[in-house]
Amino acid sequence: MKKVALVTGCSSKLGQEIASLLNKRGYVVYGGFTKSQRQDQSLPYVPLKLDVTQDSQVKVAVNHITRLHHHLDVLVNLAGLTLIGPTLSFSPRDFSHLLDVNVIGPFRLSQAVLPLLAKSQGLIVNISSLSGFFASPNFGLYSASKQALNTWGTIAAIELKRQGVRVVNIAPGAIKSNIPVSFSSHKPARSVVPLLGQLLPLTTTQEVAQKVAQVIDQPPSHPLVLVGRDSYLLYYLQKFLPAS
Repeated sequence: MKKVALVTGCSSKLGQEIASLLNKRGYVVYGGFTKSQRQDQSLPYVPLKLDVTQDSQVKVAVNHITRLHHHLDVLVNLAGLTLIGPTLSFSPRDFSHLLDVNVIGPFRLSQAVLPLLAKSQGLIVNISSLSGFFASPNFGLYSASKQALNTWGTIAAIELKRQGVRVVNIAPGAIKSNIPVSFSSHKPARSVVPLLGQLLPLTTTQEVAQKVAQVIDQPPSHPLVLVGRDSYLLYYLQKFLPAS
């Protein structure tokens, strides 16, 4: 019986990388998209229309997997939203939507697939961020959402252990992207201090995907797993240096 994985956010390069790697490892992979995508035999995953903020779409997707496979081995909660700018420049509706995508969405989907994961003694992987433990100006709302995701994931790891379901939060550093990002009121640290680009190189999508595979093969003892030099550095510095 083939193992089955569901990866949300497969419209992103990282989502495609994770789905492709799992496919190479023999999984039947379902890739969630917020917009329907035509079936393409060349894709290493089966596209599923899946907006994690919509109960109806989550139900349809889970029912589809249940009907065809009756189990699920891995859920990767990747779908996410980023807001960049002064915290109070956004509306309550903006913040609410961010939390719905980044926190409630993974919760909603994890709850829906729990019976399938329990049957296979499966794994939930939450793709978090270094912002989940290191808050910085202009990323306040995003950081709040990722800290909430980390906290929920940590507690879920304890609570679901008795059902045989593991939960891991993977926190990458800044990820390299070929898509230009426009910043209205924020200058990335690496553009302000070019030396940082050499000292703290951007994390690649391949590194994150490989970490997902490693977590599947070798369950970590702690529910938070770091990826990228900047993630490791900031995680330990913020424990010992003054906030200033």
